[in-house]
Amino acid sequence: MSTRDRRRAERIEVGIPAQIYSHRGFFSARICDLSRTGLRLRVRIADIDMEATDDLRVAAEAIAAAFAPHFALDLDYEKFGPLLQRDVSLTRIGLPPEDPLFVELCCAFDEPLGDHETAILQMELPEINAAVEDWVPDEFVPEDCSGIVTLRPRDELMDRPVILPPAEPARAPAPPPPRHRYRALVTGTAKDAPPAFFCYTDLVTAIGVRVCVPRPTDAIGIREAMTQLMRVHGQAVDVRIIDESEDLWAGGARVTGVELPPNRLDVMLVTLAYDRPLSMSALRRMGLVVAA
Repeated sequence: MSTRDRRRAERIEVGIPAQIYSHRGFFSARICDLSRTGLRLRVRIADIDMEATDDLRVAAEAIAAAFAPHFALDLDYEKFGPLLQRDVSLTRIGLPPEDPLFVELCCAFDEPLGDHETAILQMELPEINAAVEDWVPDEFVPEDCSGIVTLRPRDELMDRPVILPPAEPARAPAPPPPRHRYRALVTGTAKDAPPAFFCYTDLVTAIGVRVCVPRPTDAIGIREAMTQLMRVHGQAVDVRIIDESEDLWAGGARVTGVELPPNRLDVMLVTLAYDRPLSMSALRRMGLVVAA
């Protein structure tokens, strides 16, 4: 058995949604199989302005234009929002013959999934086999492996020449990372919801926010915490994000996930997905984009 087959043996088949973050925007995807070190997912060719083709060169050029070799994605986005966001590197692409309206992306996580992430996903993923290398660039690719092309880590195609976008000129040093710790005023929508309360944000993105709130004393697990949270406040809430005395954004959101920090028994992290993505002006106010 080749190292590639052994790596595949560590994966399990799933059918959960993902959301990809790219320089061209957001892309919906479906995860086909998942392991602790990577995943295989499918993206609609229409989303990347590509027509059905069996030419890997055409597909690779469309993928190179839509995605950087290194990007971020949310695992099971519909359920957890940005709670399980991971950085990945694109390693292989494929054209599934049985599904010509999709293209396949095989990706490797920058950091393997830990027990905490697998518990949230409620999946029993096999442990990493230390005897198998994560990446073997000179590995033999069978000639009958039609519809698949292998990529070098992070940057270029290995087996077939493909025209990639020209390298961008050197730019000024990147700006400091955006702030994430703002105050948030959260108002529940349940029938007997308590009054609005202030909390602090732990993570702010263009599509959602994660806030730190008091943990119910009887919430011994994520399921109990999620159930009690939505029973008290409702799944839909109104959120106002505040920096000192300035309102940065206000709008509706829905509860998509709960995380119980192992080192804190008094708080929990709640992920809220906005009803609509942030506007460009709100992104600038929060420091998520820098004005030209």
